[in-house]
Amino acid sequence: MNSKEEWIVQFSRLFKSHVGFDTDPYLDLHELGMEIYSEAMEDTTTTKSSQNLFNMVGSKFQEMSALALFNLGNVHMNKARKSIVITEDDNTSKESVSEQVQIGFEFS
Repeated sequence: MNSKEEWIVQFSRLFKSHVGFDTDPYLDLHELGMEIYSEAMEDTTTTKSSQNLFNMVGSKFQEMSALALFNLGNVHMNKARKSIVITEDDNTSKESVSEQVQIGFEFS
């Protein structure tokens, strides 16, 4: 422990002894509550109806993730479009457009 941590531990011990507050029963109650909560959650999450709900939520999460990736792609495409300037001249060839698109893609 470094000096800050030691000071905090010493201060908390001094505070506990001065106030007379015992934290051990609270920690025991918290541990008991967490055990009961874990058992209840395990019983609840393993039922057939909850599994159907998890499957539905999983597919919705997958759909939202795909949509987020699609939108991220749109952001990159818009950044690339802003860096590409293509004129409507007859001198513009497919090769030069392709080069500018490649530069814009590498830029984003």
